[in-house]
Amino acid sequence: MKKIVFTALLFTLCASASFSQKFSIGGVHRGGTSPVNKQKLADRFKSEFKLTDDQANTLVTIQQDYQLKSRAIKIDTKTTNKEKKEKLQPIEEERNEKLKKFLTEEQINKVDEVTKEVNMTRGQRQAKAVS
Repeated sequence: MKKIVFTALLFTLCASASFSQKFSIGGVHRGGTSPVNKQKLADRFKSEFKLTDDQANTLVTIQQDYQLKSRAIKIDTKTTNKEKKEKLQPIEEERNEKLKKFLTEEQINKVDEVTKEVNMTRGQRQAKAVS
């Protein structure tokens, strides 16, 4: 009987540990920094925004940096939504300045358009999950 209880407890602990690692921030599951995800994102940017290889790789780096910084602010439970928006403003401005250095105005507008669409879709998914 003790062996069965011990085995069940061990199985539960292993399962919960693997589940918690799968959803870590910046990990592969969340579109983190794995080479496969970077390449997929770079290929998507090249085709969608008509970028060169260098531009696409630079855009991936900028986007991932922005996502990590903004995600850290968004998951902070000690700040209000208003404070989060105030903290996100300089990060967005920094991202936009970096984009202006190597993208055309048309490409920047397209990136902003796609970002808004993704955010709207993400918001709809989160609203459904909360319901």
